[in-house]
Amino acid sequence: MLSFRRRTLLAAALLSSALFVPAAFAQDFDANATIRIGSLYEPQNLDNTAGAGQGINEAFNGNVYEALFQLTDNGTVEPKLVESHEASEDGLTYTFK
Repeated sequence: MLSFRRRTLLAAALLSSALFVPAAFAQDFDANATIRIGSLYEPQNLDNTAGAGQGINEAFNGNVYEALFQLTDNGTVEPKLVESHEASEDGLTYTFK
């Protein structure tokens, strides 16, 4: 019986302490902040059109480049960087703002 009580108290203590973890990591947003990406390896280049499929470049590309649109979990496309977009009548020219 004592063993069950001890485990229950330990579990309750761990769960209650986990509630305070997110508050410890909350920070104010700084648009001029510097982002540092640590890696054991150096990317061959930062051209996201060259060397596709290489893990090192792919990891850096995700942190350096931002997409104009994003695909949501339910399969819809939503603007990410663009405020608006339009296509010409002939479909040859796209304008992104």
